[in-house]
Amino acid sequence: MDSSFAKSDKVTIIFQGVNTFLDPGFEIEDGELTFVRNMCCHKSPTVLSVRPGREQFTDPVTTPNAFGTRENNELHVLDGTTWKRWDGEAWQTVKTDLSNAAGKFLDFRDASKVHTILINGTDRYSWDGSTVTNLTAAPTSKLCVAHRYRLYWATDNAVQASDLSDFKTYPPANIMPVTNAKGSLVAINEYGDHVVVWSPYSFHEIYGNSPDDWEIVDVSTDIGCLSDRCVVKHASLLWWLDRNGAVYKYGGGMPAEVGHKIKKYLQNINLKYKHLCCGASHKNSIYWSVPMYDSTVNDTIIEYRSDLDRWYIHDGNIAQFATIGDKLYGITNDGAVLDMDSGTDDDGTAIEWEAITKPFHDLSIDSKKSLRALYVVADVPAGSSLTVSGSRKETGNGESDFETLYSFTPANDLQNAQILIPTNKLQLANWYRLKFEGSGPCDIYYLHKAVGKRGGSF
Repeated sequence: MDSSFAKSDKVTIIFQGVNTFLDPGFEIEDGELTFVRNMCCHKSPTVLSVRPGREQFTDPVTTPNAFGTRENNELHVLDGTTWKRWDGEAWQTVKTDLSNAAGKFLDFRDASKVHTILINGTDRYSWDGSTVTNLTAAPTSKLCVAHRYRLYWATDNAVQASDLSDFKTYPPANIMPVTNAKGSLVAINEYGDHVVVWSPYSFHEIYGNSPDDWEIVDVSTDIGCLSDRCVVKHASLLWWLDRNGAVYKYGGGMPAEVGHKIKKYLQNINLKYKHLCCGASHKNSIYWSVPMYDSTVNDTIIEYRSDLDRWYIHDGNIAQFATIGDKLYGITNDGAVLDMDSGTDDDGTAIEWEAITKPFHDLSIDSKKSLRALYVVADVPAGSSLTVSGSRKETGNGESDFETLYSFTPANDLQNAQILIPTNKLQLANWYRLKFEGSGPCDIYYLHKAVGKRGGSF
């Protein structure tokens, strides 16, 4: 290592997630990033790695209106007007001639068997593994949850429950008006011993087990939800996206906001297509697929590593998620079913990635310091590429905002390689940022800076 490093003020930076709350990033932690794409910490909390690859898992479908599972071991899809299940080798038809509309799958267990239920706002059918039943008495809604041997359905301004252990019967006494909802109900779920429902601007709890003791509690008239699909159970809590550019977590009582660091992303979700937002839990992370800016389909995946309070942004056009055991699957807007954690590429295509640091201020004329040494420690497999660029500006992520400092594609695998980065283009900058980008697998362990006094040494 350069001897100047030993004579300088040494800084080691371990990269974390993205933080856009204090834009342009002067006050965020040195390891936090102002932009990240297709990178996360799935290998280790102290390593910034290219995200896992994705691989086609089943034959594609044509029109993915609903995507879910039966008994946590079989994928189901509403493909246009046909309900299908994956038997491990091919899609098998469960029911045809359904409405061509977005829907939802859920399971209901009675005393004898499991019933997989498909709803789409018009059709309400159940399948017990052999027989399809039309639930003609059930409400015509896309919002339903199974809780304590009943089905609870959310309609415009009320919740209706089935009879106990009988999801086919719906007495009038089981209708519960949600009188203080601020708009039509848009989501329903369960938490612990009660059911919860959302309107776009309000959040409510339903307690009790029968018409004699059902009670609706108005938790908030300021916190709402974007869509039923974006509510996720993870780490014994409920998590969801709010239309005001927020993420909330709920463990009973008043929900708490947790999405400050990615406010810039959340506030740019296309609310005209908010009903498309969907989410899922996988290992230590929550994933939300959303339509950003002017997109009319989901085109961005937001990852929240809840145990570390870190956020990452990924490419992806996932229309819905489904989980079986510890496997996460996604169905794309055009009908491809993907294993979301498989290998190191996207079905044979190398993953392109990038990460941009905060603006650093240790090289200005006033500071009377110079960058004596700058190097990154990384794993770069053969065939992957790594480019490090620098910007003397505090904002701007375009190609013209950065100059290339170092770029290479190794012929052989590099492990724990100390890659020295030229610094001549950064000296005397009031602000400077670094951009790491490449194609293919890459693990960045840390960045080392050695900053010394100009005209002398420390």
